[in-house]
Amino acid sequence: MCSSNEIKTRFKHLNMRIMGKQILLLAVFMAFWGGGFAQPAKLIKAEQYFEEGNYRKAIPLYEEILVHENNPEVKARLAGAYRFLGNYKASAEWYAQIIGLPQSRPEDKYYYGLMLLRTGDCKGAERWFKDYLKYNPYDPRKKRLLNACSYLSELTKDQSDRVAISLPEFNSPNSELGPAYFGDGLIFSAFRQSAEEPTHSFLDLFQVAFEEKEGKRVYSAPQPFSGSIRTKFHEGIVTFNSEETEIYFTRTREAATHSPLEPEIHRLEIVTARRLPQGGWSNLNPLSFSSDDYSIVHPSLSSDGKRLYFSSDMPGGHGGKDLYLSFQENGRWGPPINLGPAVNTPDDEVFPFISPSGKLFFSSDGHLGLGGQDIFWTEEGYDGLWVLPHNLGAPFNSEADDFGIIFNSDEMEGYFTSNRSGGKGKDDIYYFRMMPLGTPVQVDVVDLGTSNPIPYAKVVNSCNGDTLLSGPEGRILIHLPQCCTLTGIAKGYQDRSLEACERKGELAADTLFIALALPPQQDAPSEVSAAPEPSYMEPSGQHSLVGVVVNQKSGMPVYQAEVKLDGLNCPAPRAVFTDRQGKFSFALEANCCYEVRIIRDNYFARYLDEQICATGSTYEHSLNTYLTPYASDPASEGEGMPVKMDPEANDFAFNPTSEEDSDNFAFRMNVYYDVGRSSVQKASVSELLNLLHLLKENPDIRIEISSHTDSQGDSVYNQELSQRRADAIVRYLISQGIEEDRLVARGYGESKLANGCADGVPCTEEEHQENRRTEFKVLGKVQ
Repeated sequence: MCSSNEIKTRFKHLNMRIMGKQILLLAVFMAFWGGGFAQPAKLIKAEQYFEEGNYRKAIPLYEEILVHENNPEVKARLAGAYRFLGNYKASAEWYAQIIGLPQSRPEDKYYYGLMLLRTGDCKGAERWFKDYLKYNPYDPRKKRLLNACSYLSELTKDQSDRVAISLPEFNSPNSELGPAYFGDGLIFSAFRQSAEEPTHSFLDLFQVAFEEKEGKRVYSAPQPFSGSIRTKFHEGIVTFNSEETEIYFTRTREAATHSPLEPEIHRLEIVTARRLPQGGWSNLNPLSFSSDDYSIVHPSLSSDGKRLYFSSDMPGGHGGKDLYLSFQENGRWGPPINLGPAVNTPDDEVFPFISPSGKLFFSSDGHLGLGGQDIFWTEEGYDGLWVLPHNLGAPFNSEADDFGIIFNSDEMEGYFTSNRSGGKGKDDIYYFRMMPLGTPVQVDVVDLGTSNPIPYAKVVNSCNGDTLLSGPEGRILIHLPQCCTLTGIAKGYQDRSLEACERKGELAADTLFIALALPPQQDAPSEVSAAPEPSYMEPSGQHSLVGVVVNQKSGMPVYQAEVKLDGLNCPAPRAVFTDRQGKFSFALEANCCYEVRIIRDNYFARYLDEQICATGSTYEHSLNTYLTPYASDPASEGEGMPVKMDPEANDFAFNPTSEEDSDNFAFRMNVYYDVGRSSVQKASVSELLNLLHLLKENPDIRIEISSHTDSQGDSVYNQELSQRRADAIVRYLISQGIEEDRLVARGYGESKLANGCADGVPCTEEEHQENRRTEFKVLGKVQ
């Protein structure tokens, strides 16, 4: 009989197989050994167990094989098996034996570094991560891998004052996982014995109700959810529409017809049903893209019912299990869309949950974290691309597996699953509640006219009535549990108020920075004597705009950036320039709305989507933004500490530049091609639109479009192919109104590979795909 933990592992890894069938893995055997072997039956059995996720049974067989044969592929299997089981020390020992061998892959170096990190050797981990990145220089995780020690230190910070976690009493000595809100309680998955398969356990859906009694949440005893949707195999991980009239959940797919000599593989699928007026549910219908060749699991439906997120190991992904999105079109679910390389890794991304505010939470063992599966969140950027995920950190994540998080409607409480120590069973569902401490906020009290700090100013918090005193730099640090009005008070200045709001659902979020600018009293001189070097328009009304501009690449303030306001229903004020702290200020006319433009040589111009309107009782408007540099410009660097910038602020990814052109930055576009074709893949069209938008916003720059191929095929052909690809993009941009003399197309063929996949090096299709890429860089200004 399989243990509950092993079955849970198989469910997470989307690879359900029914035992007791004859399995011959001759193809795997031949690929591993390339010839005869004294113990084929033992290897076949070990491979069967490994593919099923039954690593505990595979390990002793592999170890017996190594007694007779010193084979690196079997050692790699052992390293992976121990890694999946969470025995990181044993896994590291096996990886250490293979990373120096010719057969070793770059991924082995990554996993060896990861095992060292899990066992406390973060410096050793950083060394091997750096070695791995030589072969994968454009890995989106690069910055975190190179700074793994400091990154993990941030994740383990004590945040017990911000979240309370408890273990509900409905958990049992077995496993409960994957909760979902339903009615006045929860639906979750738990293991049960099967009458048809008495030696196996299968997931089924259960429900509990809860209520608050004397300040404590009390739960009813678990009951089966619905007999009308129950089968003899797996049902689990459920989501509902907002009216709870539609259900989507994962179940075992009926096995396809197979040969007696092949394993009977039961894939997983997502099915849906409607609630019937008389009770119960309608017949179950699998989603149209279900398949006998792969699994789709873990559905999560958006609050408007138009987006369905799920995980799948379907072909064409980035690795093991990827996250996908399907849009509802005319009552049908459209084709799956992969969320892309910022979210998906070569490992597993599973258990998505889309929150009411639009944040996508999920679990991953491919992004850097504290344990096996960690919980992350991401969201769509303004350009429609998904940003690099944030790790929730402790106490949500631990050294164990943490997954399946959900939030309630106001995102201040929820549940998640973990197999951490201290629980009741193998997997347990935990309840969490966000504490009212709120978002950390740094408030800088400054002079509206000069942007210089006002020392020892008072700030009154409307939420609790506290009056706080700023330090000599005019700065205070507070936490906001909700939206609060902050009022600045200082001698010689007019009082000024602004509203600041918390960030919900973000535990490991960055600090919110706010500038509270006070206008000098008309009959009193300003307490700071000298204005900064750039000239400002003196404020002349109750409404104002203050802000800071920083370098998106370095986080440093940008000096002498020109900030322009275009009035939509009134005259535009005179442009101002940022000072050495990157600060600027405007006086605004009441009842007027403005669009904001920011310009600086060697930076892309920035046009803000959001309008600034001087209406209502909010008199001070704060704007902290960035400019993206396209060339080195030391003269633009201001003074002060760098601001921490999120990598997802990039429209395009920074690339290393060549030595002969080190002053110009190259930007990578996520434009990919099929083998031998010059037309881009459909999923890459959004990147071309981003570039088109950038060129229209910067009509005075010339750029080079550089295209690259992989090493497959003849090098002369690849050179010609890359030139055709670059030419194709230039033709597209010209067709959209971009002047031809602003564009240079250049193909590099296979001369500048992004990884180590040169001629004769065995590589996966994903690795070759990474080399079939397009970049651009700014050559200069149009003459």
